[in-house]
Amino acid sequence: MLSFLLIGITERRKVQDGDLLRSLLQKYRYFVGGKRHYEMVQPWLPSHHEWIFIQGDMLALRNKLSALQQKVLCFVSGDPYFYGFGNTLKKWFPTAEVESYPWFSSIQTLAHRFGLNQNDLQTVSVHGRSWQLLDAALVKQIPLIGVLTDEKKNPTTIAQRMLHWGINFYDMYVGENLDSSKECLQRLTLEEAAGKSFGPLNCVLLKRNTAFVQRPRVDLKTLEGRPNMMTKLPIRLLNIHFLAPEPGDVFWDVGACTGSIGIEFKKKEAQSEVWAFEIREKCRELIPENFKNQLTGPVETVIGDVLEHKFAGFPLPNKVFIGGHGGRLEELLNIIAGMLQPQSRVVMNTIKAESREIFLDFVQRKGWKLLADERLKYNEHNEISVLGVST
Repeated sequence: MLSFLLIGITERRKVQDGDLLRSLLQKYRYFVGGKRHYEMVQPWLPSHHEWIFIQGDMLALRNKLSALQQKVLCFVSGDPYFYGFGNTLKKWFPTAEVESYPWFSSIQTLAHRFGLNQNDLQTVSVHGRSWQLLDAALVKQIPLIGVLTDEKKNPTTIAQRMLHWGINFYDMYVGENLDSSKECLQRLTLEEAAGKSFGPLNCVLLKRNTAFVQRPRVDLKTLEGRPNMMTKLPIRLLNIHFLAPEPGDVFWDVGACTGSIGIEFKKKEAQSEVWAFEIREKCRELIPENFKNQLTGPVETVIGDVLEHKFAGFPLPNKVFIGGHGGRLEELLNIIAGMLQPQSRVVMNTIKAESREIFLDFVQRKGWKLLADERLKYNEHNEISVLGVST
């Protein structure tokens, strides 16, 4: 029967638990691990051992392990269930017996080195992943964030990205080659980290510092000479209610203007991806600036006529807000309908009765479910129809 023993190995553990490890190794023939793990324990391995490396082709590794049908000892770094190989084995072989002999995770080790309180710690990984989870933690202004890095998403690029989006109230703790003779620990400002280079084996802690204040109530900047050309707050909030933001949403704000709807969407659900489409060239800098001032970045800003865009490579939306259509609503709705993920929501604001009728007629022909047909008048401004559907 296929079974696994998972051992978290570091140079420090090799020294501290050497006798125990040596006795364990003699009971196995098959071993799994990376190149570093092999170099650490090679002198202790039995003469008849077979080492299976964890590297590129994971499907080949799975097939090789599946064919063994016996006991296998796996070496991992730190805690095998902390973004580790233990989770992979559980997914691959749910009925296999898996025993764990863990060590401290890299993030735990780094926090211990600096004596940081881990009660409020939230850990995310950007190792081979998108920025989305880290962005979400930063938008939420989590007090202590652990980050598992990779070659491109490293301490330098993390600090540069944070500063670019105005998130400057964190200190960075970097641990390189943890639990080894080459261990290097650094506490840095984001400005310092943004200008440094680091070795490939590192992890990061971001600790909110005394410069932190609650998200500022900064007024959104509007187009010069057009102060009223922005969806007002009560209407923005009603739109967000019908858009119903959820983690992982891809939100398109079509006719974004100042980006106000996208900002409210991001505030409501930090773990979302926001794309702002706007035809006005003046909004190229205005939209990101508003996101930055509200500490809700990043946003992908696309300038130009949305009806002329080539959407190859764009993530498909599941939430769409239509704030403008240039008099070509039917054409725009057809494009959006062809791009939507299943079970999506579309919300539109309009002043003109003609646009309302075109939208409702299109919804009926598509068989979409009408969620909202509300009319609001805010102060001295024109009455607005808020229309929302689910597909």
